[in-house]
Amino acid sequence: MKTFNLSSTQKRTINMELNNPGLDTERLTYLMKFPLEDYEYLKEALNTLISGNLLLRITKDKNNNLNQYYCKPEGELYEIKNMENSSKEEVNSFIEEFTEKPFTQIFNHQLFSFILVKTSDENILLAKIHHSIFDGTSKTIFYHQIKEAIEDLKNGKTIKPNLDDYQRYVVMEKEYLNSKLAERDLNYWLKNLKDYKNEYLNPKDLHYTSYDFPLTEKLTQDLEQLRNIDGV
Repeated sequence: MKTFNLSSTQKRTINMELNNPGLDTERLTYLMKFPLEDYEYLKEALNTLISGNLLLRITKDKNNNLNQYYCKPEGELYEIKNMENSSKEEVNSFIEEFTEKPFTQIFNHQLFSFILVKTSDENILLAKIHHSIFDGTSKTIFYHQIKEAIEDLKNGKTIKPNLDDYQRYVVMEKEYLNSKLAERDLNYWLKNLKDYKNEYLNPKDLHYTSYDFPLTEKLTQDLEQLRNIDGV
């Protein structure tokens, strides 16, 4: 089993969860809707895409060191729920139950859950993915990947999973943290946040806490350009 380091963000996410039981921020839950006629294409697209970067597992050794590794698919990668004869209330109740159920295991365990719900008028893909391997941006990317995969399959093209994104990112992050650019960025934030008190923040209140700080003209221009890329 070949392991590699976690990114700083992954470590923070896991430590936050372990040190603050009861938080629900460890999981991202959402649903995506697809036309009924795309059912078979959707299933094939899911099998391929899930078997890529989502087959990532996190391990902790006896010294509490965290690492991660890619594993081979085990069993079905998603469930199928036929609700063609169910009412909208029953479908909504099922979705709510799925959304509220937390992950019970973190280490050496599957960090995602997908259910493809087939109703009388649409396909609903329910997704629940641990925040240590997925974020809001990933959610948008994954949705577009599924749509593109379905179109490729309709046109007779072959689709393949991507297996190196996390490993590549960890290497890139390490290179950045050891660079002059990281040193410059760190000094910028230390300078602009030096007047703020280092008070303890309850993780449950983080979403309601904000600070005002100045941005350089160049950074503002860079952010404006970023906003215009792919609808960001």
